[in-house]
Amino acid sequence: MFKIKNARKAQSPAVGYFLCFILLTFSAVLTYVSPHGYDYIRSNLYNWPTTTGIVQSAKILTDKPEFHNEDTMYRLRVHIEYHVDGQSYHLYELYSGQANHWVNSYSTVRNELEDYSVGKKLEVRYSQENPGTSILKIPFSFASIVSSILALICLFYGLRFLCEAIYNTYRCINSYIKKFLKKS
Repeated sequence: MFKIKNARKAQSPAVGYFLCFILLTFSAVLTYVSPHGYDYIRSNLYNWPTTTGIVQSAKILTDKPEFHNEDTMYRLRVHIEYHVDGQSYHLYELYSGQANHWVNSYSTVRNELEDYSVGKKLEVRYSQENPGTSILKIPFSFASIVSSILALICLFYGLRFLCEAIYNTYRCINSYIKKFLKKS
């Protein structure tokens, strides 16, 4: 009968280290550069102090299509004034990235507009380091959830490849030591 030898020889761990580096780097990039992940991690918005802001104006912006087959796009523009330590500041975006968030439903934006009547008082979160940096809403972002899950998967596999590379390094060193001792 056939005698099967251990098919898995000690391999150079360079590939494992390379894969580990790529996956861990990608994981870090996803964490810090994801659409809203950077704001959550860097700023920790939930811990920002709050102050009262007053709606100065609110209107619906319209983006007319260049071509006839495109939809007209809408977004809400709200101007809120708030004060920190006697200094007046202005907020024009309800949440980070709102300026790029256009929708094709006028009724959706119209319903949102009703929440921001002129003179209404709202809670504004602001950065202690730079009170001019503020936010009214902390948005739920599906993209940041997906990128966070992807970052965790990359982190897991990066650490797995790191462990495998360390194990292969041990096996390579061990095989070199055995060869050296046999020659001696």
